[in-house]
Amino acid sequence: MFATKLFLAAAVAATVVVADDYVKCETTDGSPKLKGCQDLSTGFQQGADPDCAQPYGSGCRTTASNNEGCAFVLCMQDGTEPQCSDPDSAGRFTQQVIDQCASNGKVGGYYHQDLGDGHYLNYEFTNP
Repeated sequence: MFATKLFLAAAVAATVVVADDYVKCETTDGSPKLKGCQDLSTGFQQGADPDCAQPYGSGCRTTASNNEGCAFVLCMQDGTEPQCSDPDSAGRFTQQVIDQCASNGKVGGYYHQDLGDGHYLNYEFTNP
């Protein structure tokens, strides 16, 4: 019984240590417009597909944009199979960027999702 509890506690601790997600704010006067970015995030929250990043070159791919002054870019590490997101993750992570980084009607920065084993996705807002 004690060994089982110890194993479970170690597994939970290992799970917490592996995840290294964070938000990096980079909002400037040249950042995309907050309203346009909020509309993209809301679209993901309502089920719009954020699609996949590209595995080679920059590792980034613009997967959504609008005429309200915002584009959504999904980035990954170079040289692996395409990493894809889902609407729930894209909605939650882009909303965190908005909540933490919005300033003066602009928002810039990204959410870094650590997928483990050196793999990651960055959820970014840029100008279209």
